[in-house]
Amino acid sequence: MNTDRELIQSVIETLRQGEILLAEIPDESYTRKVVIAFNASIGGHYRHCLDHFNTLFEAATAGDLNYSSRKTVSPRSMRPANYVRALKS
Repeated sequence: MNTDRELIQSVIETLRQGEILLAEIPDESYTRKVVIAFNASIGGHYRHCLDHFNTLFEAATAGDLNYSSRKTVSPRSMRPANYVRALKS
């Protein structure tokens, strides 16, 4: 079965879509909180998703997956340009 390969390809595609979004969205839209969406912003949601991806990738190396102890990104990194740089490092 190719389910592992398909999952990896899906993750890569999702991260590429996020990179495109970060390159195109204005900072104001990225940080604007929407009351009807639990007072969340695109940036906050995206940062939360990347925290989970980073934890998963680190677990693949370390062999220990614990989402409760995931590292979060500093508020300074909420800007799209900063996140693109972090993704590429």
